[in-house]
Amino acid sequence: MIRPIRDAILVKKDEVEMSKGGIIIPKTVGKDDTFFEGTIVAVGDGILTDSGKIAPLKVIAGDKVMFGNSGCADVKIDGKPFVIMREGNILGIID
Repeated sequence: MIRPIRDAILVKKDEVEMSKGGIIIPKTVGKDDTFFEGTIVAVGDGILTDSGKIAPLKVIAGDKVMFGNSGCADVKIDGKPFVIMREGNILGIID
């Protein structure tokens, strides 16, 4: 497993639908952008502030989140799709 550092976050991407023609259809599709949902698996220790202290992240492991694909690194762990991103790439926590 990957252990994120600083404000990096490891997210397990939700499964997506695939059309008969092989086109991937994410759960949430906007008019101009594509958004994905996933569950946070692991988070880094926090953001280093200007004062040199570590500020904790606002998300925790287990949170279900929505995010865009920009600024994310797709990785496979044991054949399953994950994404590594910064906390700033998260658009919101899904309740």
